Amino acid sequence: MSTSIVQTKSEILPEITPIPLMQLATAFWAFKTLATAVDMDLFTRLSTSPMNAPETARWFNIDERPAEMLLTGCAGLGLLDKTDGRYHNSALAETFLARSARYYFGGFVTMLNRRLYSGWDRLPDAVRTNKPTTWDPDKQKSLFEGADPAMMGTFWQATRFPLSRLARWAKWWTSAGFESCSMLVAVPELTTLNFARAIRTCRRRCTTCRL
Repeated sequence: MSTSIVQTKSEILPEITPIPLMQLATAFWAFKTLATAVDMDLFTRLSTSPMNAPETARWFNIDERPAEMLLTGCAGLGLLDKTDGRYHNSALAETFLARSARYYFGGFVTMLNRRLYSGWDRLPDAVRTNKPTTWDPDKQKSLFEGADPAMMGTFWQATRFPLSRLARWAKWWTSAGFESCSMLVAVPELTTLNFARAIRTCRRRCTTCRL
């Protein structure tokens, strides 16, 4: 009797495949495709002027092959749709990735790409040394001291997106442990005291930006 039950349970167990691992391992493909399109302001252009690959290549002064690959990649990610041979923004991209959008999300993407992406590439170093990878603790007292004004502009532009609209995302972020890794990469010596100070600074800035 017990043997029969064990066999039945074994038969209904879903097959374990490496697909989730493949999705994790190649996640940067999707992010860099998105970040490249945002950096080029592709979604702002397509918001008013749908284009095919040759037109995109001429507008951005690039070769047709990479233009076609970028458009195809964005379409595969659900960011672009294709009608009568021309690409245009999907509802998602039109709502959040065109600069005319009320809640422009591109600033956040740019901040991640330019400020944090390289630091995450050095996460093994941060884990081994307990030192930040996005700034030099031997020369700076914090992430923001002596920061490049252009970088800080990108950072504060990212905060203009109302993160209160991302409650589910924030819950997933913290529960998945990414927040802890982010702090390790950026501010390993973070304490309750200076974290509270950072929160107060962010609140003042958010008030200024009317967030």
